Amino acid sequence: MDQGTLVENQIDDGARVVNKLRETGFDVIAAWWMKTSEEGQWFLYIASHEVDRKGIAAAYRAIHTVMGSLGRLWVDRFEVKLVNPQNPITKDVLDILARYPAASATRYGGKRLGNVSIDDSYLYPTVVAA
Repeated sequence: MDQGTLVENQIDDGARVVNKLRETGFDVIAAWWMKTSEEGQWFLYIASHEVDRKGIAAAYRAIHTVMGSLGRLWVDRFEVKLVNPQNPITKDVLDILARYPAASATRYGGKRLGNVSIDDSYLYPTVVAA
């Protein structure tokens, strides 16, 4: 698949993953797709206290278990990046969501999130609609 374009199936399946994580009790503070200028590839970022509570490896295992339970997805497990709520990118995402609430994933056209230069991003609302 062309990594230059984020397709609707990826956005929809990202929402499915986030919703299922929340249903299982996984603490999702924020979730967004982001393509950094440096990497040039789309990644699904998930901000969670679970990173600090359980450790990064256990948090990734929980996400992979949930993804496996959803069947075939347009999101690969290697496209998911976990960050904690104190991450500067997370703080910017939460600020944007507070200022511009939306009902579904919304494109953010800014050039930076946190201390990272970005090409593009899609932010999920705090509560994700599938």
